[in-house]
Amino acid sequence: MPGTTASARPRRSPPERCGYTDKPRTRLLSKTSIYLDYNASTPIDPSVTAAMRPYLDEAFGNPSSGHWASMPAKAALEKARSQVAVLLDCAPDEVVFTSGGSEANNLAIKGTFFALRHKGEHIVTTTVEHPAILAPCRFLEQLGAAVTYVPVDSTGRVDPEDVRRAVTPRTILISVMHANNEVGTIHRRAGTESALLAVGLGAACALAGDLEPMARVRVLRDRTRCRRVSATVSHSTGTLSTAFPTRSAFRSSA
Repeated sequence: MPGTTASARPRRSPPERCGYTDKPRTRLLSKTSIYLDYNASTPIDPSVTAAMRPYLDEAFGNPSSGHWASMPAKAALEKARSQVAVLLDCAPDEVVFTSGGSEANNLAIKGTFFALRHKGEHIVTTTVEHPAILAPCRFLEQLGAAVTYVPVDSTGRVDPEDVRRAVTPRTILISVMHANNEVGTIHRRAGTESALLAVGLGAACALAGDLEPMARVRVLRDRTRCRRVSATVSHSTGTLSTAFPTRSAFRSSA
């Protein structure tokens, strides 16, 4: 009515309307939490941290610079290269350090294609590779590469015979991951270098040479496998289900 003032109706804040409050959330992690995503990222072993520390605090020179500050970093880089070579059973000059997996995959796939395209243009890989493999392959297809994407079965495994049948006289590269980064399936097998990262990798490779801790890992793996009650993983947002492109689906779409 004229001359009167209506009391303001209290408005709920957007978070409240959506069912949320400003109350602090309970921490998702606790001392009893079990971390199982080691394929994505792992805590650094204390011995690896100790090996890397000097190259954070003191020996920070660029190993490629050639002056006095680069000498400790260069020496550490070559030591790490030798440590990786020992683990891989190869020569040190066969080890090339990159900034990460995506760069390494691009270097290997594109480098092989450009170096050997006079011998062939065919590449064999699988339908479940990491995007850092599939994207370079798609890119090379635009430049004339012929890529065969071998499918997997219902468990995510690739049949080595399918890979063998895909090989032609024009095949210059076969790229098949050993362990799938999403579901953990293990397949059967037929610029400027960073001193800091190389030292950490070298120390990790030296540590990997000691297989004694793996005995405990195998025990935990077998125990978990025995207690597994379902292959379905439930989350608060729903149920996660994974489907793989099977050989029959691959043939039907061809």
